[in-house]
Amino acid sequence: MSLTCHFVDKDWNLQKRILNFVNLKSHSGVEIAKVIKAKLFDWNIDGKICSVILDNAFSNNVLTRELCQLLQPRGRLLLNGALFRVHCCCHILNLIVQVGLQPLEMTVSKIRESVRHVRSSHVRLDYFKKAAEQTSAPKKKLVLDVPTRWNSSYMMLSVAYEFRDAFERLSYFDSDYNGPSHEEWENVKVAKDCLELFYHVIKRFSGTKYPTANLYFNDVCLIHCTLKKWLKDSCPFIVSMAAHMLEKFNKYWSTLSLILSFGCILDPRYKLKTIEFFFDKIYPITQDGGSESDRHIDNIRVAFAKLYHAYVEEQMNISMDIGFIELDLWLKESSTNQPNKIDLELYFELPVLTNYSANFDVLAWWNEEEGKFPILAKIARDILSIPISTVASESAFSTGGRILDSYRSSPIALGTIPLAPNLDAETVVEEDVILQAPSYFNDDEDDELQE
Repeated sequence: MSLTCHFVDKDWNLQKRILNFVNLKSHSGVEIAKVIKAKLFDWNIDGKICSVILDNAFSNNVLTRELCQLLQPRGRLLLNGALFRVHCCCHILNLIVQVGLQPLEMTVSKIRESVRHVRSSHVRLDYFKKAAEQTSAPKKKLVLDVPTRWNSSYMMLSVAYEFRDAFERLSYFDSDYNGPSHEEWENVKVAKDCLELFYHVIKRFSGTKYPTANLYFNDVCLIHCTLKKWLKDSCPFIVSMAAHMLEKFNKYWSTLSLILSFGCILDPRYKLKTIEFFFDKIYPITQDGGSESDRHIDNIRVAFAKLYHAYVEEQMNISMDIGFIELDLWLKESSTNQPNKIDLELYFELPVLTNYSANFDVLAWWNEEEGKFPILAKIARDILSIPISTVASESAFSTGGRILDSYRSSPIALGTIPLAPNLDAETVVEEDVILQAPSYFNDDEDDELQE
C-alpha cells in the first residue's frame, strides 16, 4: 500500500509526500484504517486531513467510516464530511468505458483476430501490404491491443479503421481471411469515435504532471453532455451504448459534482459562470416549466457559502453559528463610512478572467491575490490540492485490476502497488524526500502500443 499526502505549500506550489509504503497482509477496510491512523499519528497530521481519494471498492466504504470516526471530532472535515471521500475520476470513467465496451466485445474480438491474422506469417503480411497499396492506405503499422487495457483497444480500432478498405480487399488475395462484416465495420467507427473522447480526457487526468482540481469540471461535464447527446442519436447502437454509460455515470455524478464545482468556482476564469453554462445543458426543464439547473446551482452556491463561513469561523477562532458570524461581519462593515465587503462577495463581483495565457497557473494567481481574498485563498489551498484522480497513466486504462501509482497523491491518497522483494518502505520514503525538488514532476511518455 502506498499512502501519500498532497498539499499546497506556503509558496503556492503543489507538493506531495509519501507517508507510508508497505505490504499489507489484509486488505480489509478495518486493517487499512489501522495502518493509516498509525501513520497520521506518527506524522501528527490527524487534525489536518480534509479529504481522502479512493475508488469504489467495498473495503473503502469501511475505511471511510473508520477514518471519519477518527477525524470528525477534530472538526477538520469540510462541510461535516461531505467532501471527505472523493471518488477517483479516472476509476469512474474507466468503469463507464467498460460498460460501453461490453456490447462491442464481439466486434473488438473480430478486429483483434484480423490483426493477428495479418501478422501471423510473412505471406499474409505481403498479401495485406498489396491490398494496402491498392487502396492507398496510410503508411503506418497495425496495432494489436492488450485486452486488459482499453486504450490499446481504442488505438487498435482507430488504426484498423484507417485500413478498412485494405482489410476488405484482403479477402481477394487471402482465401483464409474472414474479416468483419459491413455492419461490424460501422460499429468499429462508432466505437473509436466514442472512445476517443474518454481516451484524451483520461490521459489528461492521469498524467504525472496532472491538472489541479479546477480543471476537471469542464472535462467531466463535457462527457456528461456528450452522453446525453448520444441518447438522441439516429443510430440505435449508439443510443443503447450511451444509455448504459450514462446510467453508470449518474451513479457517481451526484457526489462528484460538488467537489468539481468548488474547484471550478475557485478558478477566476470560470467561477459560477461555467457551472451555469454546463448545468443548463445537463439538467432538463421541469414539468412545471421550472429550471432544474437553477436548483442544482443554488445548492452549490449555498454549500460553498457554508464552506466559506466555516473558514471564517476557524479564522476568528471562536465558536458561533453562521447567523452570529454574519452579524459580526455586518457590524464591522457598518462601522465605517464605506462598508467593506467580504472577500467572497468581492470575488464574485469581479468579472471572469479573460486575458490569460495558455499555460495559466491557477495557484500562481491565488499567490498574487491572497492579500485581496484571504479567506478564499485558504479554501483554494485545500480544494485545489485535491487531484481528483489517484490513478497513474499506465493503469488508468486497465480493466484487469486495481493498480495505483505511488506518485499519485491527494490530501490523503491511498493506492495498492506491487512491492518489489528488494524494496523496503524506508527506501521508498527516503527517495521520495530526495525527489522533492521544484521540478520533481516528469511528463509522461505517450505509451501508444505500436510496433
